[in-house]
Amino acid sequence: MGQVYYDMGFLSSPEVIECSASDLVGQYVGQTGPKTKAIFEKALGKVLFIDEAYRLSEGHFAKEAMDELVGILTQDRFKAKLVVVLAGYNQEVNQLLSVNPGLSSRFPDEITFENMSSVMCIKVLEKALAKENITIDGLEEASQSYTEFIMLFDQLSALPSWGNARDVITISKEMVRIAIKNSLSLPQQGSEPSITLSTVDALSCMRATLKGLHDRGNLPQNPLSTIHSPSPPIQPPPIRNTSALKQATKIAPPEQPLLEPIQDVKEEEESVVRDPGVTDMVWRQLQADKAAAVKEQRQREEAVEQTRKELHEAEEVVERAHREVAKVLEEALLTDTRIQEDIMKKIEEERLREAAARAERARKAAELKAREEAERLVRKREAQAQAKLREMGICPAGYRWIKQAGGYRCRGGAHFISDSQLGL
Repeated sequence: MGQVYYDMGFLSSPEVIECSASDLVGQYVGQTGPKTKAIFEKALGKVLFIDEAYRLSEGHFAKEAMDELVGILTQDRFKAKLVVVLAGYNQEVNQLLSVNPGLSSRFPDEITFENMSSVMCIKVLEKALAKENITIDGLEEASQSYTEFIMLFDQLSALPSWGNARDVITISKEMVRIAIKNSLSLPQQGSEPSITLSTVDALSCMRATLKGLHDRGNLPQNPLSTIHSPSPPIQPPPIRNTSALKQATKIAPPEQPLLEPIQDVKEEEESVVRDPGVTDMVWRQLQADKAAAVKEQRQREEAVEQTRKELHEAEEVVERAHREVAKVLEEALLTDTRIQEDIMKKIEEERLREAAARAERARKAAELKAREEAERLVRKREAQAQAKLREMGICPAGYRWIKQAGGYRCRGGAHFISDSQLGL
């Protein structure tokens, strides 16, 4: 950060001075002002990074530090001679800026770091496990287990306490512990190059993390979190309620929050049997609809990733335009006054280009947000439909349901529920 502003000619040093709110706040009356000013003196010509800045809105002495900060930024000695960064969570920083009316105007630029996508979380998880020579069995992008990971990461990233890569690494450490524990109970067959963790154990670990974050944050449970996965199909006698099947499963303890557990796609494909009496035409249509559903989801995810890539490219355009403005300004300071008028015209042109680039970046950011929100709604509706279908107990084998024209059909092919019957 400091190197960027230094290269642009805004600062005299690339150094970053990092401090916290406690470094600015005194312990008694009259101590806060000198402490705050001393740190600003130290940061002249540099970047001053104030971590957990929202704590400046807490307590009498903290407010004194904030008032001192506002006053310092208007003094000629400090104005436009250093870069100050207030870092913290969105909601808390916004509350801080609202405490003092003059504070928000002195920090006009805001950079919001969005949560990592669920796809990126999975990549970080796989990379962390790979360092320990551990892989998750059956975690291919086309598998239903992969979709389950996506849904769980969606729920985790929606929590206010979610820490992105930090929490993904924490989850990976728990998975490493489980994988090593399971490997010790298996007969040794020479020197194995890696350890394989089953998707059942990996998903159980994810659900335990989700439950823990819910409990620590005193958050309401997801209405779908009480749904459990059915046991493997064993051709039970016809029943109208599948609660017995749900209680028999060993995929996860009943108290763990589940979105809508999905079996490993390979395991399920081997166990799905065509129901008696299902015609060839119905069966072929069912297979075609399954393939179409997978393709449609992949296309939506690709569209989100493409928009994210375009947003990144738009941000690079803004950065390049900003550098050009700084470069031309520097040239103006070193140029003879006779040609400064031409340079000022060039500066205005570069500023217009930068403004256009910023507008394009904002448009891409809005488009990405809309695509991600649409994708979350699609997944939420599908999870609700699957949950209601399982609770209705129409398919005694407990198969997953496939969306077709006008309704849903179980993977075995014998049972069909219309959209109107489902009531969604």
